[in-house]
Amino acid sequence: MAITLENFTVKGGYANGTTYPHSYGGGLSMQGPIDVYADDITITIRDLIVRNNYSDGGGGGIFMSSKMNYYLYDTDVTDNSADSWGNGIYAGGYGTTYLSYVDLYRNTGPGSGMYINSAGTKTLSHCYFMDNAGTFVDSLYISKSNATYSITYGGFYPNTKPAIGITVTGATSLTISNVWFGGDPGNTSAAIYESQDISGHTITNNKFLVSYYGALYKEGSTVTITDNASGLALLNTANHTSHDASTASGNTIE
Repeated sequence: MAITLENFTVKGGYANGTTYPHSYGGGLSMQGPIDVYADDITITIRDLIVRNNYSDGGGGGIFMSSKMNYYLYDTDVTDNSADSWGNGIYAGGYGTTYLSYVDLYRNTGPGSGMYINSAGTKTLSHCYFMDNAGTFVDSLYISKSNATYSITYGGFYPNTKPAIGITVTGATSLTISNVWFGGDPGNTSAAIYESQDISGHTITNNKFLVSYYGALYKEGSTVTITDNASGLALLNTANHTSHDASTASGNTIE
């Protein structure tokens, strides 16, 4: 089964249920059965504006869950807020999630601009995170260990100190490539933060704006790759114990 939503604006929504999942998805709440048939369902979102929505739970703009597959193209998720994770987008469930040219601007709340808490394959291509802010001021927070993540050709510009571009707490496979990282000058946090050792991943051809982060990369509380030439040399060394990326090259600071 294929469902397509395209060419309209979702605004002013409010998910005010008292329990999950009724308090999730202020603008769009997409949930389905978690059974053998759900992975045959594909939802495509194209050319939408999702703005000024609010949820008492997660996913102020968009909430996605179950084993269904989600494809989002050319969509703006702007000025949404939530009381939990995923101020702009909360991606849960077990299916495929693919975002292309999806921009998340000025989404606020305790959680991140986008929160991914789901298994399967997750791809973000040409997605930009700008001025998202909250208590946990990560632009993108990834929390599932049994999933494959690819983040390419996009950008992260957190606006609140301390700010983190990408936080990863677990992944089967992780690629961060051709992404730029900016923020407020003097930030004390990191462009990329991994809470634990994630081996065998790829960090290539990314651009870091110099002095906009205290570190290019952090792992837990013990490893810090500094925002300078010596730190960059470490980040471009494959299989270095500081980051364990099996492919690491072409990263620059400017």
